[in-house]
Amino acid sequence: MNVIDNIRQRITRMQIIRFGISLLLAILLWGWVTQFQDPLTNTRFNNLAIGVTGLSDSLTLVTTLPSASVIMSGPESRVEDIRYSDLTASINLNEISEPGSYRVKVNITKPSGVDARSLEPREVQIQVQELVNQVFPLNWQTSFPDEDDPREVVSVTPSVSQVTVSGPSSLVSRVTEVILPVEITQQTTNFEKPYVPYAVDSTGQRINDVTILPQQVSTVVELKTRGKEVSVIARTTGTVADGFSVQQRSVVPETVLIDGPDEVLDSMLFVDSEPVDINGATSSISENVGIAGLPPGVHIIQPADGTVEVRIAIEDTTSTTQTISALPVEIVDLGPGYTGTTDPRTVAITIDAPQSVLQSLAATDVKIRVSAHDLGPGTHQVNLDVSVPEGVTVISTDVKTVTITIENTEATPEATPESTPESP
Repeated sequence: MNVIDNIRQRITRMQIIRFGISLLLAILLWGWVTQFQDPLTNTRFNNLAIGVTGLSDSLTLVTTLPSASVIMSGPESRVEDIRYSDLTASINLNEISEPGSYRVKVNITKPSGVDARSLEPREVQIQVQELVNQVFPLNWQTSFPDEDDPREVVSVTPSVSQVTVSGPSSLVSRVTEVILPVEITQQTTNFEKPYVPYAVDSTGQRINDVTILPQQVSTVVELKTRGKEVSVIARTTGTVADGFSVQQRSVVPETVLIDGPDEVLDSMLFVDSEPVDINGATSSISENVGIAGLPPGVHIIQPADGTVEVRIAIEDTTSTTQTISALPVEIVDLGPGYTGTTDPRTVAITIDAPQSVLQSLAATDVKIRVSAHDLGPGTHQVNLDVSVPEGVTVISTDVKTVTITIENTEATPEATPESTPESP
């Protein structure tokens, strides 16, 4: 019996050893096949924002956290499917209950089937402060786009007189004033508009990392404009050259804004430009000049430089008579399917115009037309219509009317009946 038991025991051990070797070989073979078909790979993910969880509502984190970087390792098919949205870096601060400096571990959440390797940083040094609130009076400041702006602020009425500043204790303790910046842009009458307040320290520097409530303050602003708006009269000296005349005087801008004693402004209806010399001029003039003869104590607010542009339009008034021959007569308003001819085909006209106008006159500027409106086929006597540019006067035409012959190009000739032989 002992011999048989020994044989059985040996057989059992041999079988176990063989089974173990077979299992190991199978595992190695499976691993080799798996590695060959879906090899392991590594991919780095950079610039992961580190989130914060678990911090008490009475505390706030004042440290700017760095971004995290992690290498994800696993089968290629799994790693290739990982997106940045699948990874989350965070620190858990639920064990922090009072202000202070702490070093905490960075955690990474990841999809299953992959491993996180080489996480950087693994820890971060943070500073936690008490979150405080403090009430400040709201002080408004007005500003205009131009220092010489004629508008004045009569009153500013914000919807609240004080605001609450919230943030880390170190920042809120630096706040000395909360300012409401009331910017006056294009408004010319009273208006209401929301403005955003901001906090400053004792040196006037803005403190940005605090919260101000309300975030916007609706504000009513009452405006008035200084001074009085009056027209400007263009003044000239001298006389233009012979054969020329001043056709128009204008000022840009047409009005100026003046300021001074009320009793003086009330009596002023207009002001004069400084005189523009036109003596002997033969062409139009444009010149920037100041305002002349302002009463004592009165000054120009706008334009800021106190000058205006005076424009003097000067034209040649010497007229010349000219005859233009062989001008073609154009038929207009012909109905569809009609053609027409005129007799005569051309006419001559005599015009009168300044020499400067005649020199620039082109043949196409003078048009001779006759209208065939409501005229059918046949011969018609029609009046001439002469069109000339501005500044040109028609003295005469060699004919008053022309003959129009109109034909219908779509007419079908009447059929001629065939003759029928007489019966015998």
